[in-house]
Amino acid sequence: MDTNNALADWVLSRCLQWRNHKETNYLEDWERYERLWRGIWDGSDSTRDSERSKIVTPILQQAIETFSAEIDEAIFGRGEKFFDIIDDDQDKTDVELMKRQLTRDFKKDSVRKAVSDIVLLGAVYGTGIGEIVVSSKTELIPATQPMPGMPMAAIGVMEQERTAVELRPINPKNFLIDPNASHIAEALGCAVEEFVSIHSVVK
Repeated sequence: MDTNNALADWVLSRCLQWRNHKETNYLEDWERYERLWRGIWDGSDSTRDSERSKIVTPILQQAIETFSAEIDEAIFGRGEKFFDIIDDDQDKTDVELMKRQLTRDFKKDSVRKAVSDIVLLGAVYGTGIGEIVVSSKTELIPATQPMPGMPMAAIGVMEQERTAVELRPINPKNFLIDPNASHIAEALGCAVEEFVSIHSVVK
């Protein structure tokens, strides 16, 4: 048997077990949480048989958004300085350079928005999950080039490759993990199941 096929079958069998465990134990509650948060009425959410109203009050949505805003304020209340780097090295210059570079990279890759989305998902579902995605991106930077035979330079832009480290919020309904683990470090594995556009698959 092909080793790659055997490994793929083993991984998919584990994912199937984890998906079944998730859907059996959590999916129904998560869908109810989502309906209540979005204000979608469903007969199964009625608390008594005599209830005929189909109004879903926005008080839960307001409470969730208020809670998320408070967490955001606790994380980002100091503006761009929402993280720090502690280094035992006596030379602090390299640390300051790293902090400035990280701040620029976080802005380019929208890390702050991703953290806010993860906090909101955590408030709705009880679990906030983020996936770190490393990719190579092409960006345009200002550049000048000397023009041969002329005492002037051409001003424009040039392409430059950079390594982007992005944070993607993951809906818990799309996340599979070993049910015996309390966190990722002690899990046999984990997986993210999502529908993606065909052009992403082709790429």
